[in-house]
Amino acid sequence: MPKMHNDTIGRETLENAQKLLTESLELYNAEKYADSVKKLSAAHKIFLAFKDISKVSVCLSLTGLMKYLSKEENYYKSLLLIEDSKFLAESTANKSVMAVNKFAFGQIYFSENKYNEALFYLAAAADDMDDYPLIRIK
Repeated sequence: MPKMHNDTIGRETLENAQKLLTESLELYNAEKYADSVKKLSAAHKIFLAFKDISKVSVCLSLTGLMKYLSKEENYYKSLLLIEDSKFLAESTANKSVMAVNKFAFGQIYFSENKYNEALFYLAAAADDMDDYPLIRIK
């Protein structure tokens, strides 16, 4: 019986983390990047505790993007964070997780007027973004 209780607590916690991730994407769409980083950080900690590598990768990719969008001097740090999440994304072999990573790279490259790189990443991300409908590729 205690095991079921722990599983229930775990599901609730993972549900909370998923809710935080969704809220962070809503904040991204509202261009409230600093607030999005806070939600992503909280979600990241929970996903990390449960060893949900797919969601950890998503959080890191989006955190790198949000930090860049909120303060441009974080360009190189943001790219390093997204590069770290790329390794995790590839290890999951989950197309949606890899698409989020490519989306983050593409958005930064687009903002830096590196259109060839941006189009490469965004086109690759567009087809596999099914699990994250709040991420809109324009």
